[in-house]
Amino acid sequence: MAVAHVSTTAYEQTTNAASKTIASYVVSSGSNRALIVTVALEVDARTVSGITFNTTEAFTLKSAHTYTPGSGPQFRIEVWRLLAPSVTTASIVISLAGGTATFSGGVHQLTGVDQTTPLGTAVTSGAATANPSVTVADGSTGDLVLDILQESVGVATVGAGQTLGYDNTGLSFYFTHGSREAGAASVAMSWTMSAGERHLVAINIFQVSTPAVVDHLLPAFSQLAGGGKMIGRRYV
Repeated sequence: MAVAHVSTTAYEQTTNAASKTIASYVVSSGSNRALIVTVALEVDARTVSGITFNTTEAFTLKSAHTYTPGSGPQFRIEVWRLLAPSVTTASIVISLAGGTATFSGGVHQLTGVDQTTPLGTAVTSGAATANPSVTVADGSTGDLVLDILQESVGVATVGAGQTLGYDNTGLSFYFTHGSREAGAASVAMSWTMSAGERHLVAINIFQVSTPAVVDHLLPAFSQLAGGGKMIGRRYV
């Protein structure tokens, strides 16, 4: 079963706050559901302390990456996931540690996600250059690659083969953009933008594993001990 994209919801916390509530978020029915939340913070020494859905369903932190620019606040991107969320309408609450901050990102709703090993290893790149790109190389056909770009220029164009999920441009210092692309053995996630501070993170979402099929049937004709014969699955 391939990973299927259900929806992407952008969010922005444009004033300093210790949390962000995404109200009335709808989880649709589907097999092997998952929610992936990306969070890009633009204040030093701030992290996400936790994310919940429907009050009690807690997300798990998959990866966190920081990049320190030549000037301005530290870039930080975190990726969180929740497997098998309840099919309901409820709030997603993102809570911070270390104080208040402005932050933004996206919520990706998916089906067909492996419930044992849902996410791969995040690939990241931070620099003060144009046209950022990273390559995700731990996936296969049927997977899905997600990325989030945090940048200081304000305008970024999604790369070839990628589908734009959101452009968040309401924060004071940095802007965030998200996209997705069908999985493969090697997937390049890229953006076209002018030279400027930027931080790009991409990660593979694994499809549900298909168990190997082992044929335990006997050959169509077998000579058995005692002189009997097995034809197909019938003893004669």
